[in-house]
Parts: sequence; C-alpha cells; structure tokens
Amino acid sequence: MINYKEVAKKLLILLLVIVCFIPRIKLIAQQGGDFDEYLEAIESFTANKNPYTQTLETYKHLDTDPGNKGYAYLPGLLYVDTVFYVIVFLIVKNYTIFYSPFTLSLLDQLWKIPTYLADFGIGLLLVKILYKKSYPALIFALLIWYLNPY
Repeated sequence: MINYKEVAKKLLILLLVIVCFIPRIKLIAQQGGDFDEYLEAIESFTANKNPYTQTLETYKHLDTDPGNKGYAYLPGLLYVDTVFYVIVFLIVKNYTIFYSPFTLSLLDQLWKIPTYLADFGIGLLLVKILYKKSYPALIFALLIWYLNPY
C-alpha cells in the first residue's frame, strides 16, 4: 500500500530543491566579481608559481586598493577550477581566439559547477540527517540553506 504522506513529504522536498535552484541556474551566465582573481591564480598555478604570493602582496596595499585582495580561497577550489581551465582551453583554443568572450564565459560557467554540486550535497546531507528526526526542521534547514543571500 502506498503511504501518501511519505510521498507528499518527498515531493515537497524535491519541489523545494527545484524551486530554490532556479535562481542559481539563472545566475550561471553572470560573471562573478572574483573572476579575474580566479583566472590570475590559475594561470600562476599552471605556470608553477605560487598564486598566494600575489594574494599576500595585495594585502600590503589595502589602503590604496581596498577592493583587490587576490585569490583568497582554499587550494581545493583552485585545483578543481584548474581542471576546468585546462579542459576549456585545450578544447576551445582550436576554434576561437585564446581569450575570446565566449571562452571566458564558458570558463566562468564551468567554475560554478563545483559550488552548485556542493550546495546540492549539503542539501542531501540535511535530508539524510533530519528527515526522520524532524520534518519541519528539515524544511526550515533546507529553506535557510538554499535561500541564503550568499
């Protein structure tokens, strides 16, 4: 026999995730403010230079250039984004000018994939942890996680 209450709970969770990811998908074509720092860090990294050397240097000049803080992210993201960088430029460089707007747009879109996967994974962890403990707490946690402004 079908337990309609359980099916309704699972459908609500699925609907919530879909509705919350729609704004993220709409933003995929927009370029983030840290794009240049990502690009510079990966180019340094692929040239066997430490990208954090430039980051440390930018912090010495915060009084004159407060918006420039270099690549201030953990190396795991640098490694993942470097893979996308290499793939894009190995494939695209044969068809377009090396730094065409299309190439940079494609790269920026691919760089968002790990963040989207991480967001989705955190949602799955919340479901796994809270589904049987407290369904209202699960819905609240998913809403807070997926609708946060950052």
